[in-house]
Amino acid sequence: MNKDKKTTLDFIINLLKKSLKILKILGIDKYVKKFTVSKCIALMIYAQIEELESLRDISSTFN
Repeated sequence: MNKDKKTTLDFIINLLKKSLKILKILGIDKYVKKFTVSKCIALMIYAQIEELESLRDISSTFN
């Protein structure tokens, strides 16, 4: 097994880390109080994993 070969999950995690670092530098969440970009990304990943089809489905899983 080649230890230098990166998995798709590793690639995605590294991409997310870089993206969040750039968002922090740009100050995207400067005036946001609760629903930050990182929370939005985490929610979209959760919805994709759980195969939720609508915002109502996402909302109902948390209520």
